[in-house]
Amino acid sequence: MARRVTILALTIAIVLTLALLGSQSRQHAGRVVEAETNRPLSAAVNAYNSVPIRELRGEPCPEYPGRLDAKVANRQGAFSLGIPEQQQAYSLVVCMNAYFPRVEPIVDNSVNGSPVQPVPLEMYPTAHKDQLPAATSRKLSRVLSDLRYYQSIDREAVDRAIRDWGERSHESRLADALLQALEKPTFH
Repeated sequence: MARRVTILALTIAIVLTLALLGSQSRQHAGRVVEAETNRPLSAAVNAYNSVPIRELRGEPCPEYPGRLDAKVANRQGAFSLGIPEQQQAYSLVVCMNAYFPRVEPIVDNSVNGSPVQPVPLEMYPTAHKDQLPAATSRKLSRVLSDLRYYQSIDREAVDRAIRDWGERSHESRLADALLQALEKPTFH
């Protein structure tokens, strides 16, 4: 009888341990800000285990099957998600009234503690849609400026990183165009 109790206790302990191990999650911190002002936003942040397959049109905050976590960013725009470690990647939906929803279809979950990309998550206000072309131009100038700065530190490594990114993301033509654009000075 004592042997059966011991075996039962060991079986229960093993099952509980496996259940706990199976439910481990990787933590990812992020921050939500307004695109133009960098002001923190208390937006709703939802993680899903599915890749969005349809375009966003007229939806206040799209939802997808398989919600993994849901948070609301604090007043500093900060949030933290817990994503099951067996999930290689996840989709992210960020929403707030008066802002266009943001969907990041594939966010990496391979490293515990890595920040939610991009850093920060920028939201664009619906009231400023007419200013989007100018905002896009400023964003592109900033990206080029940052990449030129990185090139000044180690041009070979940065150029290689851009080419590698182009291959990994199947954006080789864009990577080549980016490298050409970095050859020319621009004005902000």
